[in-house]
Amino acid sequence: MLNNSLISKSLIKHIKKLRLKKYRIFHKEFVIEGHKIILEALSSDFEINQLIVSQQFYNTIENKIKDKIDVYVIEDKLLNSISIQKTNNSGIAIIKQKTQRELNLKKNQYYLVLENISDPGNLGTIIRIADWFGIKAIICSQSTVDHYNSKVIQSSMGSFLRIPIYYKNLLEFIENTEIPIFCATLKDQDIHNYKFPEGGILIIGNESKGISKEILNSIEDKISIPRYGGTESLNAAMATAIICDKWRNYTNRR
Repeated sequence: MLNNSLISKSLIKHIKKLRLKKYRIFHKEFVIEGHKIILEALSSDFEINQLIVSQQFYNTIENKIKDKIDVYVIEDKLLNSISIQKTNNSGIAIIKQKTQRELNLKKNQYYLVLENISDPGNLGTIIRIADWFGIKAIICSQSTVDHYNSKVIQSSMGSFLRIPIYYKNLLEFIENTEIPIFCATLKDQDIHNYKFPEGGILIIGNESKGISKEILNSIEDKISIPRYGGTESLNAAMATAIICDKWRNYTNRR
């Protein structure tokens, strides 16, 4: 619904507050910005509460906006002053967080477990990788960065709209999981010699510390990407992409 009144200072303040995790948790909302992500959100099953857009962008999406969405059309200068992007000539959306559904794992499907991923860009890229390789869900440790963080959302390039993400006590989760689990380390079995399961769970650890001893001790299958050069380690997202590609390639050749 197009709102003919000017955007209020309180709504602007609310948008800025939602960049902080504690306010996102309290209000159960988050913010997205930019042409591409807003377009994807409009066709997703996420519920958009408010749209704050430029006139030009509104003209291109008017027929895609549902009646219950509160829409504000504002001047580009004001839009840019609210946005965290260097240049935003399209819009900002306030979106309702989804109520987390029960996680039902299936043996022939693919899942990621992330322990203590701290960099928002890494998490966003991993979500994008998961979307590319058909990962059904991502399960994060409770200390992993919030997936509604604006940097996570931007680097996921819209993939966060399609991949269910859960935050759980990982040790408890692993102990109660019956499908195959394997994890990535720096010096265990070469991935080229590993017989990947048809489906299952891949665990990726913290960018600098890797997987905790507590989790490692509970996992039997440990694999590594062989190193031929001098760098100490791979970026967590890069390692995820390499292993997911190898995993999919192995199972598709069966």
